[in-house]
Amino acid sequence: MTTNAVHTPFNDRCIIRTTAMQLTHKPVTDMQTVKSVHYLFIGIMLMMLIPFCTRVSAAVATDSTTFGKAAFASDAKGEIIMGKAVYTALPIYNAECNDDGKYLCIQTREATKKGVWKNKGSICMFDSGNMSQLWETDIKYNSTQLSLTNHGLILTYDTQNTSDWLYTTEMRDLNTGQVVWRNELIPIYYNDSLNIVIGYEHPFTKTVKALNLSDGNIRWINEIPNNNTFGWTNPTVMDGTKLVVVNNDIYVIDMSTGRMNSAEADTSTPWAKGIIMDGLAGLTLTIGAMPSTGTTSMFIPATVGRRIFGLNSNVVTEGSRFYISDRNRIYCFDHDMHQIWSSELPDKSGSSAYMTLSGDRLRLLNHGLGMAMGYAPVKSGRPFVAEFDAATGRQLSFRMLADKKEMVVGTAAGPSGDNIVFDNMITHIARNDTAPTTTMWDYKSHGRIKAVLNKSCCALKPDGTMFKMPAYDCSELWVITEKDSVFVLNQAYDITGSYPLSNMYVSLFESADYSCVEACTDKQDFWLVKSDGTPYRHFFEDTKDIIKTGDKIIAVKPGQLVFLSTAQKE
Repeated sequence: MTTNAVHTPFNDRCIIRTTAMQLTHKPVTDMQTVKSVHYLFIGIMLMMLIPFCTRVSAAVATDSTTFGKAAFASDAKGEIIMGKAVYTALPIYNAECNDDGKYLCIQTREATKKGVWKNKGSICMFDSGNMSQLWETDIKYNSTQLSLTNHGLILTYDTQNTSDWLYTTEMRDLNTGQVVWRNELIPIYYNDSLNIVIGYEHPFTKTVKALNLSDGNIRWINEIPNNNTFGWTNPTVMDGTKLVVVNNDIYVIDMSTGRMNSAEADTSTPWAKGIIMDGLAGLTLTIGAMPSTGTTSMFIPATVGRRIFGLNSNVVTEGSRFYISDRNRIYCFDHDMHQIWSSELPDKSGSSAYMTLSGDRLRLLNHGLGMAMGYAPVKSGRPFVAEFDAATGRQLSFRMLADKKEMVVGTAAGPSGDNIVFDNMITHIARNDTAPTTTMWDYKSHGRIKAVLNKSCCALKPDGTMFKMPAYDCSELWVITEKDSVFVLNQAYDITGSYPLSNMYVSLFESADYSCVEACTDKQDFWLVKSDGTPYRHFFEDTKDIIKTGDKIIAVKPGQLVFLSTAQKE
């Protein structure tokens, strides 16, 4: 495992934001949304069907934005810094740049007097260079999804044909907003660099289609069953065009031809506590806000109500081989899906797992959990760490990490080994192959551990004058407990500091001079912070998000975007 690696099951890039928000019961807009910098996934929520039409208006609406000046932030002395502003007629729901940063897409949305979002709104596309509006179109948000790519804006919406369960996907030109192409498709994966989008015709079919992002022409049609899951996990590109995905089984898809090879796998299991929801009758799309761009799996895989899914590892590639695990075994395949070897795991103890390759040794950390209802972690299998010979599959070591079913809360690398964190204990696995050591956590005094924070976190000190920055030598472990407290632990797991969760911040992006950090809790608070923890800029309370594109930092506010050039001299 890489020295600075931090892995958390299912959502290793956004552990601080999503976990902290869940702990404080913030509405899960971040579970419905994946932003280009912060998130790995795009949300599908399991909900009852919404009874009204959700078509996207094909007509380009009237330009509803104006320009002016507004307060951008305050400096260390409290003096106000002004920036250029774009004002919108409706409140801004979300804003996002595409992957190359040339276009800025703003979503506006009507709200009630109490601040509840309505179904109506609009999409406004801007040239991020000069902030001029290019086009605008009306949208009904429910059951509609947006995906901003370099080729255009993908819109997927329910056609309200309940007998056939059809969804329409269309591509809008980024400069004009005109529809470039339209097809019956639920996108699962797209790749900007390969000019391809892949998806199912509708939720109940096994027919998969691949289209060009640029013109919508069909490249190929094939079949991948989706009996237990809908969506793909761990999409991994090999040899430029081959895509490894895990659905019910493991597939290698040649994206240029559609040729598929598969191997049977055991990646889900019945869930005794599952709600009654057979099939995908409750599946609808939800927009949430703008998803990530570039190469992405477009949906969080949703599962039928009585199954736990995601009981497999990430994909590790090396040369002409790739490695993956499921509930029963760890496998080695070549890129055409021919099995080179497999090695058995203890009786169905496999679950969500994280695999690394170092030299000729494969290391598998089994988390002891799976995912239910598309988003909820539940206990499954047993937590363990095992090593295998990468050439032959021979098991080199195996250690159970708990006496019974337990879920790994998170992991963090330390100077001498890895910290495997449970809600009531921390296990240290040294790199010299000595036996793991376990330290019990005083959960009666401090609360059970709910999450492990990675190195992008920091804490505002009680006097508000400085930030406590993470130790970059990995000598500290930061954990959140169920009592909404954050504890800083040294290598002996002694508590060296503690902060309320409300004082915790996560980095949104970094530059050579500072980091932009956001509060972890439901308060919206943004700062620019220097590497030594000195506050540099403090954004105002009405700021909803911060975006960096090119030489601009953009503050997103309810009815305006305020932007400032980073090249501007003070």
